[in-house]
Amino acid sequence: MRPAAVHLMENHDSAYQVWHDAGVRGRVLVHIDAHHDLYGRWVLKDGGRSRINIANFVYAAIEEGCFGEIWWVVPDATWSTAKQRRDVVKELKRLDQGRPSDRKPAPVDAGRDVIRGTALGCPVNVCTVDHLPKFTQPVLLDIDIDYLMIPNVGYRDIRWYGVGPWMWPHELLARLEARGVRTDLATVSVSVEGGYTPLQWRYVGDEFVARLQADGPVPWADEMRFAAQAVARNDLDAAKQHYESALASSPNPAAAEYHLAHVLLARGDEAKARELLASARSRDPAYSTPHNTSALWYLEKGRFRQARVALDRMLALDPSGAHLHVVSGLLHRVERQYGEAEAALRRAIAADKGCIEAYRALGAVLMDAGRFDDASAMYEQSLKLALMGHRARTNALSLGSLDLGLWDSEHAAIHAAIGDLHAARGHVRESIASYRMAIAMKFATAKLWLKLARQQWRAGERRAAARSVGEAAKRVREKGWKGQFSPPMTWPRVGRPDKADRNHDWAAEARGKVWL
Repeated sequence: MRPAAVHLMENHDSAYQVWHDAGVRGRVLVHIDAHHDLYGRWVLKDGGRSRINIANFVYAAIEEGCFGEIWWVVPDATWSTAKQRRDVVKELKRLDQGRPSDRKPAPVDAGRDVIRGTALGCPVNVCTVDHLPKFTQPVLLDIDIDYLMIPNVGYRDIRWYGVGPWMWPHELLARLEARGVRTDLATVSVSVEGGYTPLQWRYVGDEFVARLQADGPVPWADEMRFAAQAVARNDLDAAKQHYESALASSPNPAAAEYHLAHVLLARGDEAKARELLASARSRDPAYSTPHNTSALWYLEKGRFRQARVALDRMLALDPSGAHLHVVSGLLHRVERQYGEAEAALRRAIAADKGCIEAYRALGAVLMDAGRFDDASAMYEQSLKLALMGHRARTNALSLGSLDLGLWDSEHAAIHAAIGDLHAARGHVRESIASYRMAIAMKFATAKLWLKLARQQWRAGERRAAARSVGEAAKRVREKGWKGQFSPPMTWPRVGRPDKADRNHDWAAEARGKVWL
């Protein structure tokens, strides 16, 4: 399998640009991914289209006519139980059919080996790699390496996020060849910035490119695999030797240095580990991403004790990492330790004055602590940074390779938060202005309309207040109660507490592990 062209990318939506530039029409797409990348509504109620991002770019390609059909290849374990297959059925029922006035789900055919649905009228077939059909023509091969990291579509039974691939690239390619899959155009996404592929496995994207283009073995990739397997069996001496061999032979030694840094850290050699991390970052700036710890994933899942264990490990390696201190501040906020949270977030700002997440998290902490003036100042500074072009780098919704303009998915929600702060201080006119700004930016939940109505009533604007109450009722009628009264999504995301997490000794379980 040697395609004429192989494209490696960070954000998966770049694949759409590749297909567009190649003039692809009516082809079969084999989409190997833990996600279908057809999320949310593509066709909006007003007939417009959603902004292209990493979660929905396949819709853009379907609408352009790139595909005649799609085969979404899911991780093997997705087919291991009826419950996990139902996860697939639920996903297919949510796909947009292009009828904004009719949101009824399209029929889904749940077969034994293949589950079939549609998106915008295009067939979407779901199966594992071993149940792909025998294609008579070359296909578009599209691989997201998070497929190898996430064991199933439903994210079930993940204990430590990022311990390693459940299948290696050479094994996947061998299984594709066994099914007779041929390709003339391949796209490979590493998906680290979206928070899906742990940073240590970023190099697997390079390995796929090398193996797709090579006639024989890829020695540096084999050494990286041997080292990772040694880590898995806790043979750190053997792992060190294999990583050093990879370091000598790899075209991009940064990956081996990053892995070796973590091995040395696990062995207690912090000084040398930090040297290797610095060297890896100097060779490849991708290793400076905020997505350098699984603590972000545990935070989103509400596994706060586990997040703290993973975070402390990474802070030992990178004590000045701004986003690490953001996570630390959020964990302190969960425990209502506002002084410690503020200190951590101010360390984040000192390390990176453009870190939007730090200002917004600090605004939330100061708001919790009743320091409304200070909280408002932090939120307003974050808005200024966004208008200057800074983005929340942990915000997966802001990732879009095709749109480099100013865009901040939280901008409206921050205006609403500033409105809350004005309301808490009795600044009625200012709160009305902030709420109206948020609503104008399409952050128009029923809850926000009711907040606006309350301030309008206080200002003596009785008719305006009545209209706002009517708008709130309209939102509930049109969209239902779900999401109308829940807090806005913020980044990094903080999940609801996992009860099992609080009673588990993650620190003890982490001893001797390299990847947490």
